[in-house]
Amino acid sequence: MVWRSLRGKNQEPTYTTATVERGTIVATVSASGNLLQTNTFTVTTSVTGVVKDIFVQDGEVVEKGQKLLEIEPDQSSKESQVKAWTSYLTAKDAVASANQNKLTLEKGVRDAESKLIDTQEDFNGDWGSTEFWDAERRKRWEDLKSAEISLEIAKQKYAQADEAITKAQSGLDSAWLSYQQTLSTVTAPQAGKVSGILVAPGMVLSSAISETSGGQKLMTIAGEAKPLLSVAVNEIDIGKIVTNQRATVTFNSLADKTFTGKVVGVDRTGSSTQGVVSYPVLIQLDTGAEQLFPNMSATA
Repeated sequence: MVWRSLRGKNQEPTYTTATVERGTIVATVSASGNLLQTNTFTVTTSVTGVVKDIFVQDGEVVEKGQKLLEIEPDQSSKESQVKAWTSYLTAKDAVASANQNKLTLEKGVRDAESKLIDTQEDFNGDWGSTEFWDAERRKRWEDLKSAEISLEIAKQKYAQADEAITKAQSGLDSAWLSYQQTLSTVTAPQAGKVSGILVAPGMVLSSAISETSGGQKLMTIAGEAKPLLSVAVNEIDIGKIVTNQRATVTFNSLADKTFTGKVVGVDRTGSSTQGVVSYPVLIQLDTGAEQLFPNMSATA
């Protein structure tokens, strides 16, 4: 018995070999959020009066700028249109003035540069009689410093010119949109499929039934852009998220459907709510669906 036991301990071990293969390790992060937009644009108008005619139907595909409907405006809307046009012209003049001011400031920089060159040459030039050397040197030094300061001020003013132009252009764009809202002919703001028409010929539009800040809601137009989803990722997982990562998305209201997409934006600033830190992540879906509506709850 002892001999057999010792002999067993001296036996060579048996090994099992296998071929090394490369595999894939998948790590997933789950987050919930809401659908931001489905590229659906709400068509509104601030015009009050009577709907004269409608030129489109539900499900019809329209081009940007295509006529949608015509309204017979009341007196109040006619007056509003005149005011909106006046505001637009004022904003247009402001843009022209801002552009002209930039040209003036640009000339001011060139003049200040030329003045500085002259004062530098004067400072380095002949000092004249030694009797007045100290006084002359002090005067030329003061002139040189004054020219340097003038040039710096001119450059600062010129640097602010573009900001003034941008602000004026923004005002012009806003004024134009406001004017568009007063037009009796409503056109498509984008290409897409018409849906949810809420008006009919003969219907009275008044401020009393205005549904949105932009005026009376008339219909919606769904474009072809891909839907966007915003989800909140917790602070533990945010370091794992980068743009172009693939995502699988499900919606609470569409339990039988799964959508795919990719990460297109990561906000690493984050926010804290009741001690919980989260970071918004923007996901663009690969495809849309007619059943998708803004603010729908989703999980990615």
